[in-house]
Amino acid sequence: MFYQGNSDWAVRYYGVGDREGLDRWIADYSSSLASWPDRIPGLRSANPARRSAALAAAARSWIGSHPRAEARLLADKLGDWLRPWPDPLFHPRPAVAAFGALETALFAAAALGLFRCRRRGAAGFAIGVLALSTAAHVVLLAAWRYRTPYWEPVLILYGIASFFAAPKAARHSP
Repeated sequence: MFYQGNSDWAVRYYGVGDREGLDRWIADYSSSLASWPDRIPGLRSANPARRSAALAAAARSWIGSHPRAEARLLADKLGDWLRPWPDPLFHPRPAVAAFGALETALFAAAALGLFRCRRRGAAGFAIGVLALSTAAHVVLLAAWRYRTPYWEPVLILYGIASFFAAPKAARHSP
């Protein structure tokens, strides 16, 4: 994952602009896998730990020789992680729009719930989960669908708290 998310392949992926481009990227990526052992020393090892170490070393080497591309790539991965809608390259536009609206409302409700939370330690822990999961995935491989098991429970919990607190707040306002 570290190599896939931090290499020229990741840069190419974030340069894809439409479904045809994505299909070409997938075909190119898939066909290139066969040549990886010729280009990445240690990848022919039968030991999975050595193969993983070889890919990690190749990623670190690429990062070291492409610092500006890596900085841009980290920004692209962060944007990919934080956007509240699924990737339109993979899903129909009406589904993207509908889910984006729902997720945006959930983000807003959760932010309000976290802000209003009286248990600051619990809110801080939840924010820590969001921040650490973001950092780990942006460094490795940020795929929007990977965010779901980390973010959705927090967003739903605090979004629901915000939703149910709103009527109480309205009843107690002057």
